Amino acid sequence: MCSPHCPIVRTVLSCDEQSPLEARVAPLVYGLNALGVVQTTWSCEGHENECGELQRLPRVWFYSPSVAYVGLVHDYVYGLHLRLLLGREWRVTTVGQINSLECPLFALEPGEPSVNSRKEPELKGKSTSALGELHRDLSQLAKSFEGDVRTMARQEVQKIEAFLSNCPEST
Repeated sequence: MCSPHCPIVRTVLSCDEQSPLEARVAPLVYGLNALGVVQTTWSCEGHENECGELQRLPRVWFYSPSVAYVGLVHDYVYGLHLRLLLGREWRVTTVGQINSLECPLFALEPGEPSVNSRKEPELKGKSTSALGELHRDLSQLAKSFEGDVRTMARQEVQKIEAFLSNCPEST
């Protein structure tokens, strides 16, 4: 696959060629799929109703046989929140499980708005609409997702290897 912003990524990652991924969520869907540990199944970039009120939150649903990977996704998202780079605290939640697939279904989605969660200078001159803030969050989440989560995974493997090297082997 090309990159998160290549012209065909929205169609390639969609299960229906007639309904490509929405542009604002496509880079995050790409990042989730790029590491080969999850399969995204559904996504939405969020939508407002005709009155400009938030009607549907952005979110991405995905399967993963690795709960460790899901933990890394959570840690990445929470790290962005702690660094005040997101307008809302995003979370990974369990949606359910499909019997034919023995993997749980997860959602990456925004929580409730946080008070002063985004640094003040980043808001100046930008729309303060709820959907606009969530779209900025989608962009921030996707910005370094693949590289950062890959780095976090390597660090976890190093910790495990260090732990194992200090454990006596059982016979």
